[in-house]
Amino acid sequence: MAPRNLLVIHFGQLGDVVLAIPSLDAIRSAWPEARITILTGTPADQIAAMAGIGDDVIGLDRVALRDGPKLRSLATILRLGRDLRARKYDTVVDIHAFYESGLLALATGARTRVGPKRENRTLPLAYTIEAPYDLELHISDRYLAVAAAAGAKARTLEPAIVPPEAARAVIDDRWQAAGLNSSATVGFNPGAGNAVRQWPPDRYVALGRRLVAGGFTVAVFAGPEERGLGEQVAAGIGEGAVSMEGMTLGELAAAFARCRAVVSNDTGPAHISAAAGTPTLVLMAGNDGPSKWAVRGDKNHCIYGDSIAAIALEDVDTSVRRLLEHLPTPVQS
Repeated sequence: MAPRNLLVIHFGQLGDVVLAIPSLDAIRSAWPEARITILTGTPADQIAAMAGIGDDVIGLDRVALRDGPKLRSLATILRLGRDLRARKYDTVVDIHAFYESGLLALATGARTRVGPKRENRTLPLAYTIEAPYDLELHISDRYLAVAAAAGAKARTLEPAIVPPEAARAVIDDRWQAAGLNSSATVGFNPGAGNAVRQWPPDRYVALGRRLVAGGFTVAVFAGPEERGLGEQVAAGIGEGAVSMEGMTLGELAAAFARCRAVVSNDTGPAHISAAAGTPTLVLMAGNDGPSKWAVRGDKNHCIYGDSIAAIALEDVDTSVRRLLEHLPTPVQS
């Protein structure tokens, strides 16, 4: 019997949730009449909302759940479990599978529960249908395998999001105030969350100066964890660069969508940029072949190095210019 009231759980990180959008799309297209609720961590719930796939989106602070007092976390799970059970879901699809998401799947009382069989991550007996979890596959394809086990076939392989109208209006105003022109603006995302993934900021500065000398402007983005980094890099580049900090994820997606191209470290915003439809160049540590967490889509590219610091400025400069040369001029300005 086709699901009528379906809960999708995904407790992965920001980029993981972006890469799960094709699996969410498969579920939506398989059962267009079903009511679909998406339960994910915060702030990734904003990504799920921008995907436009769920009828309802629930955000849960997974970091507090994982790192907070155990009794409080258990109480939160029990309280959420009661709420989910009251919603009377007939089907649960747990895309990523952690012990706590398995507990919530069980708590719903749903007759059909689908999730991946992950070593040391999957809660025993949590799922009535277990999907294969092939570590050799791109993470997005692993998620699609879970959707397929539920009976939903892939319709697309590339994630896509649409920024909220209010967020687009905010960015329109900021773009105009900064005097930016989308046909000549390259976005930088120099943050990464940890040093292993962060291309040195002084190289972003050097790259930005070269782009400005070539007639481009540079918009430098930074999240709340990297407050001040955008201003630091923009100031280092000098005239022709603008810091764009202090945004919601919706506003960030809208700003990325206005850029002609984006250069980013391997982190969640890189996936947001690509999903917003902007050609994105991602700098990735590790030189052992294509990453299984890389952005998807033919217009996006990755540069690998044995370490992030091993990626040369010249290689990035060449790749950015090649990317820009083959892009049509955007309509917006």
